[in-house]
Amino acid sequence: MPHPRGYSALRRGRYSAPGYVYFLTICTADRVRALTDPNVGAAVQKEILRMSSDGVWQAWAFTLMPDHVHLLEELGKSLSLSQAIARLKAKTKTALQARDASWQENYFDHRMAASEPVLPVLLYVYLNPYRRGLVKASERWPWFHCHEREWRWFKDHLAESLPEPAWLM
Repeated sequence: MPHPRGYSALRRGRYSAPGYVYFLTICTADRVRALTDPNVGAAVQKEILRMSSDGVWQAWAFTLMPDHVHLLEELGKSLSLSQAIARLKAKTKTALQARDASWQENYFDHRMAASEPVLPVLLYVYLNPYRRGLVKASERWPWFHCHEREWRWFKDHLAESLPEPAWLM
């Protein structure tokens, strides 16, 4: 079966290295809006956090959107990046199938350079549901998670844990 357009470009330069920070985007197949269903969202969130507990990665922050998840994580030593994504997809497959959804075959990854600032990526992850009009600036998006270590410094960039209205224009 031929791979979809752009497949080889996604794989070009892909390198899995423990200890590196990756920005990931994982979509549902055909962009089916299922990830913010309470049961599906809880299953995906639980598995991302379980993978942190298991040392697969340390999830720094993630946001579940209706049809994709953005994840900023530091890869551990037990699995390669592709194996970690495969685990996440396998462990959450049943929850997605209950909503007539599945994961897209591929994913987007960007390995962060050591000198690359994390703040712009973390802001992108945090602001995505606000910029998409899924939540008002005065409300909190229930599907955002930030590790305590990152939250300690990141919250200082927010207005009482909410986005600055100017950021949403």
